[in-house]
Amino acid sequence: MSGSYKGDINFESVLEYEKSGTFEPATKEHAQRNTPKPKKPGSVTEKSLKGMRDTIAYTAATVEYAINTGDYSLIENGPMSTSEKNHFLDSEMKDLLQRARDGKRWVDNAKITYTLDEDKPVWDGEVYSWKRTFTMNYGKFEVDDGKVEDVSDGGGDAKREYKGHLLAEYRNGSWVVAGIASQFEDDDDPVTPSSSPSASAGI
Repeated sequence: MSGSYKGDINFESVLEYEKSGTFEPATKEHAQRNTPKPKKPGSVTEKSLKGMRDTIAYTAATVEYAINTGDYSLIENGPMSTSEKNHFLDSEMKDLLQRARDGKRWVDNAKITYTLDEDKPVWDGEVYSWKRTFTMNYGKFEVDDGKVEDVSDGGGDAKREYKGHLLAEYRNGSWVVAGIASQFEDDDDPVTPSSSPSASAGI
């Protein structure tokens, strides 16, 4: 495994997006319109460091897309591990996202910044572990049933930062990742991409 992918992931340069109409950012009067939809890159099937990085980028982008549009189908059908899908898309989150899809609730243009904190991940014989930091910027307001609520932090955007690690496993011809948008303790089971003890050999 060679090369370094340390640093912020530039989603626009790593991924392609499906566009329909002119994008309109969210305002206090309406949610985002014609939000660009991330396309799953063909490289997610590559057993390489680039394939892993691109899978991480795509999965993080599907989370951002879901929060802004309410459409979480890309998460459900994406590379995120089943355990993290169940953790992230719990009943409360699904209810919030459904309200967004129905146009009853939206946020001020949520934006994810995703940073890989090491040059490359560590292989432990079963899965790869990569230190990462992701920051969720929720903007300055959210709208719920027509009511605008200020969520800014002292006049700035509301942000949450999460430091930890993600896990990745190459299985059945593609990458499965966990810990992308959920924070687990090191000994928690939900972070494991697969319950199977047999992972593919390192890259």
